[in-house]
Amino acid sequence: DAWNSDFSHDTEVAQAGYHKVVLGRYGITAEMTSTMRVAMHRWTFSQGGCADVMFDMLSILKEAHPFDCSVTKVGGSELEGWVHMRPGGKWGQGKGYRLFFIAQFDRPIQELRGWKEKDLGVVDEVSGFPVVAYPRFKVSDGDVMQMKLALSYCSVEQARSNMALELDHWSFGRVKKESRDEWNDMLKRVEVKGGTDDQKRKFYTDLWHVLLGRSTYSDANGKYPDRIDKDQVVIRNLPGKNIAP
Repeated sequence: DAWNSDFSHDTEVAQAGYHKVVLGRYGITAEMTSTMRVAMHRWTFSQGGCADVMFDMLSILKEAHPFDCSVTKVGGSELEGWVHMRPGGKWGQGKGYRLFFIAQFDRPIQELRGWKEKDLGVVDEVSGFPVVAYPRFKVSDGDVMQMKLALSYCSVEQARSNMALELDHWSFGRVKKESRDEWNDMLKRVEVKGGTDDQKRKFYTDLWHVLLGRSTYSDANGKYPDRIDKDQVVIRNLPGKNIAP
């Protein structure tokens, strides 16, 4: 609750492949779209000052709970890291799994700050649990800032590869359009005739929810974690797929 914000559904836009809200507490317009494995965020600021992007490493992912993590500043505008999730959900038992990430910003990070049961101040790396990391930026009224965040269940290097293969540019509008086109390709596989507009809208909303629930655990180049037993993971390639990088 320390950094949560209210928002109004009156100014919210929720579409397949795109979401926008206005954060009332901060006067920030927050937008998000994505490729298959890379999210793209865009923030428009209505006032100047310090802007912190909160990496809350305590968050639950599906049925899994985090118990260890690491966030490191690499270069002037990038973070990398991982979070170790407790057993649960699709992965079943054993020691759980790690979710790796790369976060790139379109402007330099002023400083990385950390929290681990107390304020750690400026850090280059923060790890353990519970942890919150937040890169800080200097912004002016009207500034627009963007972030790309790539995920992988294999490694940080594979998260970086996913970003290189799926989102090697900074055009938010292009990603939004391509995401919408991809959803249209999926939804148009079922064509409905008859009925009212409300009934059609409900049908396609339900179909969207069904497709939304699917999970992809492989990377863009075909690598995926094969959990051959509850404690051992082997990185393999999908048959017939081996794409550089």
